Amino acid sequence: MNERELRSLGEAAAKKNQQNSITGFLMVSGGLFYQVLEGPEEKVDEIYAAIAADDRHTDLLMLRSEGNVTGRLFPDWSMKTINLDASSNQLLTNLVTNIRAIMNHNYFHVISSRTFQLFLTMILRTP
Repeated sequence: MNERELRSLGEAAAKKNQQNSITGFLMVSGGLFYQVLEGPEEKVDEIYAAIAADDRHTDLLMLRSEGNVTGRLFPDWSMKTINLDASSNQLLTNLVTNIRAIMNHNYFHVISSRTFQLFLTMILRTP
């Protein structure tokens, strides 16, 4: 997926998410997509089901699903789209390397959810 296609995908998702009170982000690195969806449980479930049913998606892995959440981590992002591959920032380049290592070696189960949340927040709040 090229930069233009990714931007278009993010814009379409943001528009639909605003209509459904969904927030979150879509992060891309090396052909791998990582997405966080926040909002009404039934709406998040509908979006996830649509993603899972789409033939363009393979090897889906839900890292975590939480119910009865009272706050949002990304309340201002209807769908922030982040292409880590397009960044020339050295910090982001290093983070991409680390994310790929984590994903390639299935270390998700080793990292506490709070640590991973802080890690992602640091990545996503970087200008």
